[in-house]
Parts: sequence; structure tokens; C-alpha cells
Amino acid sequence: MIRQHPELGRRAIAMRKFGQDVIEATAGKKIHGTGAIPGGINRNLPIATRDAFLGQIDDMLAWAQDALALARGYTQDHAELVAGFAAFPSSHLSLVRPGEGALELYDGHFRAIDSTGGTIFDGLDCARYHEVLVEDVRSWSYMKFPFIRDLGPEAGWYRVGPLARMNTASFIDTPLANAAHADLRAFSNGAPNNTALANHWARMIEVVHCVEKIRELLADPDLQGTDLVARGAAGGRHRRDRGAAWQPHPPLPGR
Repeated sequence: MIRQHPELGRRAIAMRKFGQDVIEATAGKKIHGTGAIPGGINRNLPIATRDAFLGQIDDMLAWAQDALALARGYTQDHAELVAGFAAFPSSHLSLVRPGEGALELYDGHFRAIDSTGGTIFDGLDCARYHEVLVEDVRSWSYMKFPFIRDLGPEAGWYRVGPLARMNTASFIDTPLANAAHADLRAFSNGAPNNTALANHWARMIEVVHCVEKIRELLADPDLQGTDLVARGAAGGRHRRDRGAAWQPHPPLPGR
């Protein structure tokens, strides 16, 4: 890659560094973050750190759009190969935003569709996954084989990941990624895309979406707020203590 496409390789490494820096700034460390504590987080995002990200975000968005164009172009230019290699009908499962059905990467409701776009189930709180998903066990593997309970182990398997999310989401809540999502859906005439190689196109749409979201969040004044910890109160309710540092609960009797 570096020999044949040196600029593309350099951008990929720089974008990965940007992502790792975001993790370090928000979680405390790039690996095994230390920022989360019971009830919240232990610090806000310093203004200097925010400004450093803002200074890079335009490049990140431009590079993400270029990567999207590359994946899209390859898929469209090699449509016959893409349609014939690892293309197979399947169900698709992902989280979507409750009510609206927007792309969701963090928390939401489950939506499952079949290979033609028909709804298998929708609007299911993700905490209730065990009501619809079952794990199968095979004698020849240590892997689990999950399936949709009502469809059974042979017909109930499903795909997850970027392409599944593009197929199940009604829209994306950032403008550039949403336009790209509509473009991908048009490529399969509005039906679910069941070609495995289209995963690259789908993943680049998500990268654009994430960069757009980072840019949006960097403008949020709450990043420098001091309301960091939620505390328990009488009656099972919760209140927010502004600027309060977290203190451990007293030890339980006998501990």
C-alpha cells in the first residue's frame, strides 16, 4: 500500500492516530481507559485538547470522504465481481434509534430484516435481546452460533456489522453520511445489499458519519462542563452534583 499509494497509506495512519488520540482524551488511555468511574467520568475535555482536535477535523473529514469515494468507486466499477463474490441472501440485525430508525452505534432498539427487506422484528429494547436471540452449539467448534428464535437455527442466522447497519437503518443523522447511505441503498434499488464486498463501502460511510459526529460534539459546551458524576439519593432517584468528585460508598457490613 505504501509503495503503490503512499498518500493513501499516510492518511490512513494519520486517521488512526487521530482516533487513538480521541480515545486517550476521552477515556484517559488509548487502551484500557481510566476515565470512567462509578456514576460518570473523572474529568472533562480540556479546551486545549478540544482546539487541537478542531485543528485536524477538516482534514479528517476530507480524507474520510476521499476514502468513501474510493470504496464506492471500486464497488461500482467492479459490480460484476462484487455481485458474484461472497454474495448471498441473509437476514440483517442492528441497533437503530428508537422511533426514528436512524443509524445507532451506542444504544437503541433492535431491528431485524430479511434478505428482501421484510421486517422480522423492530423496536425491541436491546436489554431484551434474550427474548428473540438464541445461541446454538456445534460439536466441531468452540464458537457460539446465534440465531433468531422464531426462525430456528437453520434459517435464523443473520449478519451484523457495517453493511447490516446500512441495510436496517432508515437514515443517518449527519448530512454527508446520510447522502452516502441513500447512494448505497440506490445501488441495490432500495433492497438490502447482500454482497459482502459492499461492507467496505458501508464502513467508509460510517467513518464519515463518525467524523461528522466528532465535529458536532467538539462544538458542545458540555465538553468543558463540570457536571461529571451522578449520585444516588433517597427513594431511588438520582441527582447531579455539579463539580463534585466521586467518593466511594462506605464498606458493606462484614467486608
